[in-house]
Amino acid sequence: MKPSSPRGPSAAAMVLRTCLLLAACLAAACQRPPLAPPVALFDLGHGEGPIAGGPESPGYSLLAGLFRAEGFQVEGTDRPLDHAVLKNRAAVLLCGPTRPFLPAEIQALARYVNDGGQLVLLLADRSPSPALVASLGAAVSHAQVQPESAAAPESESGPLVVSSLPPHPLTRSVARLVFTRAWALDTPLAANIIAASDPLAWIDLNRNGILDSGDARQSFALLVTSQIGHGHSVLSGDETIFENRGMTDGNQRMAANLAGWLKAGASYSN
Repeated sequence: MKPSSPRGPSAAAMVLRTCLLLAACLAAACQRPPLAPPVALFDLGHGEGPIAGGPESPGYSLLAGLFRAEGFQVEGTDRPLDHAVLKNRAAVLLCGPTRPFLPAEIQALARYVNDGGQLVLLLADRSPSPALVASLGAAVSHAQVQPESAAAPESESGPLVVSSLPPHPLTRSVARLVFTRAWALDTPLAANIIAASDPLAWIDLNRNGILDSGDARQSFALLVTSQIGHGHSVLSGDETIFENRGMTDGNQRMAANLAGWLKAGASYSN
């Protein structure tokens, strides 16, 4: 009689072994720390508006609240912007800077975006930011855009209302935007333009206070995006578009869209 060959593990034993392995994997997964929320860093070191205070106060507390509602951890800093400050920030927001950026800060911000960061720049004044704007692939006008209503002598400039908006995650459910005042932006790609004035808007190039043959009259880009390396930027020619007192229905809807869009593209390490 031939000796019987040793049998392999039974089906029941294999099922039990598989269950034990899965249980061990699940236990290990449960012990891992939860993923930290993405950080939205508001720069406060160049004269930007505050992110604290009530909705009626000057600043960007409503915008900061929308980022928190989207799941961001909101932080503010008045430190010089260098790689150590910008590292691991999912989004960096420069809301109305009025003081110049150092060349090293501009280089750090450009590196941050190129490495996958997301930068939002809302212009209050062109003087602190032309080199920074240039690093984002755009240029800013030397004078602000005027609506058609300001073309007549002795007339006062009013807001720029934009109701023709292209399809984009930022413009979802936005019927119109109101720009209290705005610098024109020049970008090489028309597809990057998110909001533009109507063709009757103008810029007082010769600064004589009236519309004449020495001025520019056309549709001007007011809000643009750009892809830089692995990251991208959002650039507005008006800092009041997301400021507390500028949060009209359309502006607030776009601000919420901005937070959601940046959350979807958040990079946790750069």
